[in-house]
Amino acid sequence: MGRREVRARLGDQKCEVKTLDSTHLYCEPPEVQPMILRIRRPTDADVTRLVSQVFMGNLKVDLGPVQYDSDSMLPPVPLAAQIGLGAGAAAIILMVLVVILMYRRKSKQALRDYKKVLLQLETMEINVGDQCRKEFTGTPCPVSTGSWS
Repeated sequence: MGRREVRARLGDQKCEVKTLDSTHLYCEPPEVQPMILRIRRPTDADVTRLVSQVFMGNLKVDLGPVQYDSDSMLPPVPLAAQIGLGAGAAAIILMVLVVILMYRRKSKQALRDYKKVLLQLETMEINVGDQCRKEFTGTPCPVSTGSWS
């Protein structure tokens, strides 16, 4: 028997059979817990549990009760909280971008100031060199005629 010939139900909804072999059947349950079916059995009174059933041709097998995790029953995050989280994240990102832009601006300003000071130092060095040359060439040196005593 192939997986296309087998039908599975969970409560009042159909379960899609994904895998079937000689010992295992795997079906994908619905995302939301289905409605509970009321089943009458001869052994006990009314059963009001979520029951899984498998149909193979004319054969019907009750696999037993199924219980969904309580985590799946938690309500989703409210829209106001989602909007608040999004706005908070956007504000943090905006602040980080502003800090980065301010840092880049200050870095560029510091580089411009450094180049300006460097240019001033070079200009002062040239001026001092020129002044020393003028002073050195402008002073007459006594010329001696030979004896050192």
